[in-house]
Amino acid sequence: MTTMRLSFISFAKIAVIVALAYSLFVPPELTVGYCTSPNTPAATLLAHNINASLQEAFTTTGATKVSLYFYDKKTGVTCAYLPHRKTKSASIVKVSILTALLWQRQKEHQWLSDEEQKWARDSIRLSDNTATASLWHVLGGRRALTSFYKTIGLNETNPGVKQYWGDTLITAYDQVKLMKVLTTSEALPENIQNYIIHLMQTVIPTQKWGIGAGASPNSLIVNKNGWKPCQTDQWCVHSIGNITNNAHDYQMALISNGSSRYSIGVEVIERVAIAINKNMMPNNQQL
Repeated sequence: MTTMRLSFISFAKIAVIVALAYSLFVPPELTVGYCTSPNTPAATLLAHNINASLQEAFTTTGATKVSLYFYDKKTGVTCAYLPHRKTKSASIVKVSILTALLWQRQKEHQWLSDEEQKWARDSIRLSDNTATASLWHVLGGRRALTSFYKTIGLNETNPGVKQYWGDTLITAYDQVKLMKVLTTSEALPENIQNYIIHLMQTVIPTQKWGIGAGASPNSLIVNKNGWKPCQTDQWCVHSIGNITNNAHDYQMALISNGSSRYSIGVEVIERVAIAINKNMMPNNQQL
């Protein structure tokens, strides 16, 4: 009996030592090119597949003008390419302007007026600049937006000065942070999250390009796009949002600068979106 008990104790000690050794030599995360994944077979395979697709996309002319950050909630896979490069926001800043205003009103135990709700709808769904300027003014402009960014941890984002909200400097990394605040974080009440996500889900059809390119037909796509001339003969063209299907729930930010035309900018970021989305099909079935 004593021998059996000692053998059991010895076996238990050996198991603990083996587990500790495994944890020391096998990292909890693996880096695969552009992607990082938890050290699980499914996540690692997904990271390998997306990385291969991104390598192909980035060898295509123009694709390297894109900054990328991607996070899949269900697998824990992240992918990045120049995620901290700063670029003028164009219209994607409209999401954070509205979010900041709703956050401000929540602290005051208030909601948007009927007129402000119309501005909100037009700003997000239609990308209307006049409506956005009204929201910016009611919010309190740069100072109020800076305070909001600090609160939610968007440390790489710098609001535009005076009325030039479209010149806000953003990064792909921070834009995915913003989407996490709108979809998974407890930083905002659920009613605010649902309100903004609904508006992003119902943007007009002509503004449904971008991150959803090549996504599976059953996907729920929530997006906001932005575009503006950033320099002489160069366009900033961006797309941010969240995509959900039966297998995945992921945020993506595609930030581009340097295309000679708006249409080329759209083509470039959609090339990268397709590279990711074709690997995110339910049941791993690529279209």
